[in-house]
Amino acid sequence: MENDLLVAYPEARILYSRADEEKTGHLCLCEIGLSEDVLNKIVAEGLTSQDVKFTFKVSEGEELNNFWNDHGSHYQMCSGQKLRRLRKAKAAEQKDNKRAKTTEKEPSFTIAGITYQNAGKVKAKARAIMNQKLNGEKLEGYEEAFMTYILSHHARHEEKSKDFSYFIVDAHPEFNATRCFFVVRKDESKEDFSMSKCIENMEIAGKKALAEEETKAAEEKKEEEKEEEKKE
Repeated sequence: MENDLLVAYPEARILYSRADEEKTGHLCLCEIGLSEDVLNKIVAEGLTSQDVKFTFKVSEGEELNNFWNDHGSHYQMCSGQKLRRLRKAKAAEQKDNKRAKTTEKEPSFTIAGITYQNAGKVKAKARAIMNQKLNGEKLEGYEEAFMTYILSHHARHEEKSKDFSYFIVDAHPEFNATRCFFVVRKDESKEDFSMSKCIENMEIAGKKALAEEETKAAEEKKEEEKEEEKKE
């Protein structure tokens, strides 16, 4: 019955089972990786194994206390090793998932001749520029070229860039304790913009372009392999 249960409900992990001659007994499932929906489905639908229909219910109250009194020590002995293995496997899975995320290829960005390894490096440079400037101080040279690239990823880039004259760093118009970048226009009016949102949009566009490049490279590789097969 255990094997048939695992086939029908792959998410289930059996820690302990016992049955008497009348095919009644107890089944203990590990909560690790078992959703409430799956548990409810097991209870609602049951299982047919070797032409025997098994039904399940969740033990609670006095019935659960009786199980612990009668079989608690046997359960602890049988389930301990299984539970340790399941926890170890779950930890290994989480570690692999974390490693996969950290090793995921990130797009790099070349801004005014300098290449930044990822969006985090770009943001760090933007913050460095902000910290080096006094309120009202202009960005010049590379700093201006850098910020022009950043602003180009703003959702309202054309509107923000209209009649552009230069960039400055200054106090936020509503939150004086916060500093941000401003576009100063030819009539000396100024408007703030979110450097973080610009870089976020830049990163999204970079990842999309990188994915398209990888897809194209994979397709070209398949075509090359087909050509090689034809030659053989």
